Amino acid sequence: RRVLFRSYHVAINDKLNPGDKIKPYFDAALYAKQASGGDRDSESFEVANSILEKNRPSSLPSRDKSAYIFKTIDDAVEYLHGGNRPIYAVKPIGSVTWVDMKWVDDIQSEIINFYVDCSNAEFCDADEKNFLKEMDDMAKKYWKGVSTGDPVWEGITKGELEVIKKVKN
Repeated sequence: RRVLFRSYHVAINDKLNPGDKIKPYFDAALYAKQASGGDRDSESFEVANSILEKNRPSSLPSRDKSAYIFKTIDDAVEYLHGGNRPIYAVKPIGSVTWVDMKWVDDIQSEIINFYVDCSNAEFCDADEKNFLKEMDDMAKKYWKGVSTGDPVWEGITKGELEVIKKVKN
């Protein structure tokens, strides 16, 4: 059987077989707790995800309860941020929205930096409106598929993924 389009998925299950179907399961709040380096990272990821969701065009799939794929194995490894989960070659069933994952990282970093630097409440109150507008602008670029200088392309789909084979333990 010939596969016309192959992409890669970082799975939570390491016992998948060719032909198995992966249903969309991403839960942003759970991911934030599992993948973050602490409470502040978890909180900033949740804030970043809420900014992204607020700016999501209604025609595009929500990041929550979706399946994620990557164009290359290197991009899938980048998504792990040093973690150790299996990577599978998969075929998406249904439409895929391609966006640059680095916008999510950039928004999260900006959130951490802004609120860490906000030891002066007057400064924070005065500058927060501009900061939030900047975050909205970054989120809109994410949804438009605009590339950062060093993109990591992730595909978001509400459809299932068909497992082709395991490519990395």
